[in-house]
Amino acid sequence: MTPADFRRTRLRAARTVGLSPCVPHQAERKRQFASVRSGGSRTLTWLSVGLGAAVVLMALTSPLASVRRVDLHGAVGVSAKELAQATEVCRLPRGANIFLTSPRNLAQRLEAMPWVEAASAARTFSLGISIQIVARKSVAAYMAPAGTVEIDRHRVAVRRAAAGTLLPNIEIVPQREAAVGKTVAEPMLDDVLEVLRSVGAIRGVTVRKIVVDNGGDMCLNINDDLGILLGSVDELSAKLAALRQVLGKDPRLGLDLVTVDVRNPRAVTCRPRSMPRRKVSYLLAVGRFQTI
Repeated sequence: MTPADFRRTRLRAARTVGLSPCVPHQAERKRQFASVRSGGSRTLTWLSVGLGAAVVLMALTSPLASVRRVDLHGAVGVSAKELAQATEVCRLPRGANIFLTSPRNLAQRLEAMPWVEAASAARTFSLGISIQIVARKSVAAYMAPAGTVEIDRHRVAVRRAAAGTLLPNIEIVPQREAAVGKTVAEPMLDDVLEVLRSVGAIRGVTVRKIVVDNGGDMCLNINDDLGILLGSVDELSAKLAALRQVLGKDPRLGLDLVTVDVRNPRAVTCRPRSMPRRKVSYLLAVGRFQTI
């Protein structure tokens, strides 16, 4: 049989079973292509991993990725000493890497300071770290056995009060200890701060001092040395409403009055300076005083 006859016989047999005479060659060729592709994919994967590792290593060790600056924002109403302490807390080693420096760690360091209520930090595109501070706002000076401290609206002792502070003084008998950075464990403070907020919101009124005695009776001293007798915290909302109505007429009542007694909010009485032994009843219904 000649080679041409052999090829014709093979072609005829392949057509008889419905297969292409080149199938064995195609299958082999596909296996070769698959092997080449698999090897190429593995090579490409390892190259990608190596390149990625090189980029990460470069980013973590290159001096070009050093922290350029740290900015503090929001430190309003704090002393120069406290600002210097915050700057020192945020100081980083020379050449600190921007990717290895944790902004959250810096924020937590600041939040550990007694005058910081909250802090947040984030990296910037200019290879810096921006820190936003919310400083505690002192609303009163609480008189404690070891000294007077400034407190915020949450009863947290912010700092030691300076001599001659203009903040309203709060004295509660008996006095409780107050540690800077901690919440003052005095339950009466919540009611006292509510009174301070409500009375201080009256136009022209400045609260100088609030005293709470052993019996829980509250007394205020406002501008012009006018004394306000509030008594206990019972009916506190009604007492504050009556006091706002009285002081809202004329905040300069201290020039004419010694005390305003709102312990009974339905029958407010006042003691005038010109008649220290007599009382004046403030008639809420008609908005005027009456001597009694």
